[in-house]
Amino acid sequence: VNLGVTLARLGRFAEAEAAFGLAVRLDPTAPGGYTNLGSACLDRGRPADAEGWFRQAVHLDPRSAAARRLLGVALEAQGQPAAAEAEYRE
Repeated sequence: VNLGVTLARLGRFAEAEAAFGLAVRLDPTAPGGYTNLGSACLDRGRPADAEGWFRQAVHLDPRSAAARRLLGVALEAQGQPAAAEAEYRE
């Protein structure tokens, strides 16, 4: 995960996404990995892919404010403001 965060900070989003993907494969029960993977997808202009990863993070940790907020961002980017608002309110 740390490698992915560092790569993302350097603007190397494709490599960050690959690193986060590996983290998710190594520990599929950690919601943070899915949140990071979704963020990498958002950074690469792929909100529909990001939505799926954020939904997985929320499924694993329904109380994650970060995952819900980012899910809202992904939904809003796809032209779904009502669905985004629902996530922001959770």
